[in-house]
Amino acid sequence: MEISIVSELGKIIEIEGQIGPFDYSLDPEGDFISLEEALEKALKEVKGGEIERWELEIEEDNKWEFEIHITNDEGRWEVEIDAFTGLVIKIKKKSFPTEEEKDFDRPHEEAPEEIQNMALMMVPGEVTHSQMKEDDDHNHWLVAIITPAGSLVKVRLTSSGELIRIKGEEAPFDYVV
Repeated sequence: MEISIVSELGKIIEIEGQIGPFDYSLDPEGDFISLEEALEKALKEVKGGEIERWELEIEEDNKWEFEIHITNDEGRWEVEIDAFTGLVIKIKKKSFPTEEEKDFDRPHEEAPEEIQNMALMMVPGEVTHSQMKEDDDHNHWLVAIITPAGSLVKVRLTSSGELIRIKGEEAPFDYVV
């Protein structure tokens, strides 16, 4: 399990279970549904599936979601579940990864220094976390940066360093991008 904490803010921004078995309990505090409940709901949606990995993270709309990745005979699936209500938000069918994409699917891999430096050129500060992410069947780097004023900013870049998105996560928003 991997837990991403922004120590300067004292906040968890993401928790991931990357290698099974996923037979443990998780209580990140707050009014979250249990990990067990989220996994059960996802498996009800994707019949005959096996859980590859899971994430609990703050999404773009600033809401906590469980993201459960499941494989069955029909393909790969991503089930998004509201972490507070337990409602299934979205089910996406994903393609099976190509051999090239499998090379990027290594847990705990930090972004290369050149990718981190590109992100820091866009948002000055200190890299607190970086990792490879999959979104809509494409791999990209997520680089979390704390600005000198204490803001949390997430920068998403392609593996060639092209900008996908910059997202301000925590105030103050008084920095230059």
